[in-house]
Amino acid sequence: MGQEILLEVVSDSPIAVSFLAERTIIPAFGIEGGGPGAPGELRINGERVDPKRQYVLRQGETVLMATPGGGGHGRA
Repeated sequence: MGQEILLEVVSDSPIAVSFLAERTIIPAFGIEGGGPGAPGELRINGERVDPKRQYVLRQGETVLMATPGGGGHGRA
């Protein structure tokens, strides 16, 4: 099971954030005939961004982190 986390910057000062998110390009593989999991994603203000770099965010901007679940196990 994956999860989605939505954050909003409330700081008056800009903040620097770094993400080292994995599994955003290549999803987790399945085993014994199970399908792959979904890829994760990182969005800033609704736009998909590179999960391996640093960003400066300002008040009111949002970050959505969608973490993937694992791959499937066995045939459905």
